[in-house]
Amino acid sequence: MSEDEAHHLHSIFEFLALNGEDIPFKVFRSGWNRKNDQYYLVEKLEIRKWPYGTAWGTYFRNGEPVGGGKIAGAGTYRWQHVP
Repeated sequence: MSEDEAHHLHSIFEFLALNGEDIPFKVFRSGWNRKNDQYYLVEKLEIRKWPYGTAWGTYFRNGEPVGGGKIAGAGTYRWQHVP
């Protein structure tokens, strides 16, 4: 991971504040193969103690929804925003 990429890593919950609290939004996890066009569409957040909680969404791979539910590791600082 480059130094520039590290500056753009956040927890999914931080994106709520960075996006002006607009839901849904798309994120991908650092380390995922970007050639597969994989990301989560975050659809629901439950914050217990800022900036941690539970996130739910739909997982997409190659532009198609292939699963969904609770997003594991949502509170880790390894997520990037998908424009």
